[in-house]
Amino acid sequence: MRSPTREDPTGQGRARQGPAGPGSARPATPPAYQPPVVEGPPPGTGALSLGLGRGSRERELIRQVAAPLPGVRRVVVLSIKGGVGKTTTVAVTGSLLAGLRRDKVVALDASSDWGTLATRLSVVPRQSVRELAANGRHAVSEHGVLAQLAAAPSGLLVVGSDPQTVISGALSEEEYVQTLRLLEYVGNLILTDVGAGLQQPFLPAALAGCDQLVVASAATWDAAQSAGAALDWLAARGFGPLVERSIVVMNNLYPARRRRSAYIRDLRSDLSRRARVVHEIPFDPALQPGGRILLRKLSASVRQAYLEVAADIVAGLAR
Repeated sequence: MRSPTREDPTGQGRARQGPAGPGSARPATPPAYQPPVVEGPPPGTGALSLGLGRGSRERELIRQVAAPLPGVRRVVVLSIKGGVGKTTTVAVTGSLLAGLRRDKVVALDASSDWGTLATRLSVVPRQSVRELAANGRHAVSEHGVLAQLAAAPSGLLVVGSDPQTVISGALSEEEYVQTLRLLEYVGNLILTDVGAGLQQPFLPAALAGCDQLVVASAATWDAAQSAGAALDWLAARGFGPLVERSIVVMNNLYPARRRRSAYIRDLRSDLSRRARVVHEIPFDPALQPGGRILLRKLSASVRQAYLEVAADIVAGLAR
């Protein structure tokens, strides 16, 4: 049920920070558009449907995830290497955020290597990111943009990647900025999977408008080294403050072995010197690369680990 929007006596509307960074203008048409506040179920009511427990720690994390955030917040999820759990991180964390928050959460697959976010969430996209940028220029209303998005069972709104990127090339900065401006009519929290690597044409714009950076890594020495190199590379190019506030998600892609705890501890310690926090996700066969993701089939330890990630994302956005 929607709450009525308040009339703006100044006629100026509410200014928002655009995806290209502080001070970016909102879409010129219509200049005074204000997305209505969309009320969802009370925070925590989706916990059981998401497979979450009722323990005191889970309740506290759910409360943190459901905390209100002002304006539009943007989260960028990246990795240097593919196959380290980046898309899984976006899918699971985005689903938890969408299922537990009152506002709308959007996940954007901007990958240039045949992204699989929509497929893994069992969603058939209505528009790819490139189609939305090209055809959605006149959809400057909440209903107009919503009509072009598909929703996962958790309520996460999904924009799929362009299946023709192998032929047409990576998303351009202009296409990315246009897509983000449209999504701001709908989502208060936008997660972008920028794909593997750091050479995407739109990446500078994505980072300039980013409120929380998440770096995905596998729990292996070479993947952790790559994640550390990515953070160093970003810091050397003027994104030091963003790196200092970043979150690293380290995914165990293989079953745990004996005497491996010290090895993982060393990896976490190395990354902790660069990022604000490092989260380790336990191995779960239900998260095999390329497979469908069903939250209710995840182990309790994995659900709680991703819930910790979601809570830390919201905490970082509230700063």
